[in-house]
Amino acid sequence: MNLSTRIKRAGAAGVTAVAAAAVVMAVAVPASATTSSTTICASGNYRIRFELPQQGSSGEVPRGVCQYVPLQAGTSYVKIWGYWNTNPGTFYVGTGHPQNPGSTWFYAGGTTTSPNLTFG
Repeated sequence: MNLSTRIKRAGAAGVTAVAAAAVVMAVAVPASATTSSTTICASGNYRIRFELPQQGSSGEVPRGVCQYVPLQAGTSYVKIWGYWNTNPGTFYVGTGHPQNPGSTWFYAGGTTTSPNLTFG
C-alpha cells in the first residue's frame, strides 16, 4: 500500500470518528434539561413553599411575589404549602398540575385561615 492510500484511509477513519462523536454528543442531553416552565405566585397574605417531587427540588416565594420555575421533562405537578404568619409551621394550599407548561400560572391566594390555589 502506498503512502497516498494510507493517508486517505486514515483521513476517512478520522472523519468517521468525528462524526460518531458528534452523534453521541447530540444524543447525550442531560436528564435535568429544562423543557418548560411555570410561574408560582404568593398572592395571599402569606409566603409559600413549593415542591416539585419529580424533580427533587423546592423553593419559597415571598408574599406578593411571582417566581418563574423551570420544569424538567416528566414533571406533572407541583405541591404548595403556605407559612403561618405567627409561627414557623406550614399548611397545605394545594397541588397544581401545569395544563399548558410555559403559560400556566399558579396563584396561592386567600388568607392563612382560608387558603386557595387557582391557576390561569
